[in-house]
Amino acid sequence: MLVFGDLKNYNFTFKSFVLEADSSFIQQQKANRLTSFITDEQRVQMAKVIQERLLRESVQVEPQAFVIKPGAQGYELVDNPQEFLVVPAGGYLCFLDPSPKLPSNLLANHVSGRVKQLKNGETLNVLLIREKVSKLSKEVNLKTSLQLILGNGEPANDQVTMMAIDIAKTKPKVTELRRFMDPGNLAEQAVGLNLKLMKWRQMPELDLEVLKETKCLLLGSGSLGCQVARNLLSWGYTKITFVDNGRVSYSNPVRQCLFTFEDSRAEDNFKAEIAAKRLAEVYPKVEARGFKLNIPMPGHAVAEDQYG
Repeated sequence: MLVFGDLKNYNFTFKSFVLEADSSFIQQQKANRLTSFITDEQRVQMAKVIQERLLRESVQVEPQAFVIKPGAQGYELVDNPQEFLVVPAGGYLCFLDPSPKLPSNLLANHVSGRVKQLKNGETLNVLLIREKVSKLSKEVNLKTSLQLILGNGEPANDQVTMMAIDIAKTKPKVTELRRFMDPGNLAEQAVGLNLKLMKWRQMPELDLEVLKETKCLLLGSGSLGCQVARNLLSWGYTKITFVDNGRVSYSNPVRQCLFTFEDSRAEDNFKAEIAAKRLAEVYPKVEARGFKLNIPMPGHAVAEDQYG
């Protein structure tokens, strides 16, 4: 398998070259839910054995295939490696595979050798475990699992033909994991959930999409402007523009929540630009901009040369 990881964009491209066995001789005689072949009592006994196998402390990796057979107390696990190669009469080859294809390529590869050795009239019982089972499963019930009865359509022999791989026809697949791994996307999902809870508990009529698309212009980036910007952010507003001509002074950081002491020491420390930068640090998905612009105070005279 060839894998290329685009770590910046969380995209993973892979191309696999898996040999596939020629499964044309495999006859799928019957396929249905396990519950249509056995009684509920047998299903419960079988589920108990399978669950014990999955929960073994000595097993570090979950098995993909194992064999169970009828025993004195219902069903029992086949631990003998020699017996594992031949499924006993009334036994099952248990296979963990959720693939919708029957038989899947994984299953076909695994059972090809077994089916090849079947003589006329002989069949192989396969229990296809399709539930989400693992060592963390509290219970395995097998209610959605399938039973396949497979036969051999050719004379019995030990030779299994592996099909050639046409590399030109194997297309690469891309898995996009941004929404699961990108910190900005994770923050967006968490903030969105919090807003939905606020809407559900306090204001059912609140339209979150309208708030998200609303453009907010803040005239001034001082004590009031900084706090208003943080409050807008907490309510889902993500398009915020600051306008201010002032610089961050030494007295500002203790009163204005978007500035720090280092900002007051910097040379290029215009309030509007730093406020927009700080807001993006609080929430990366915000579209914040800052413009250096002189805003006359209401009631104060403005000289003619200050127009334009």
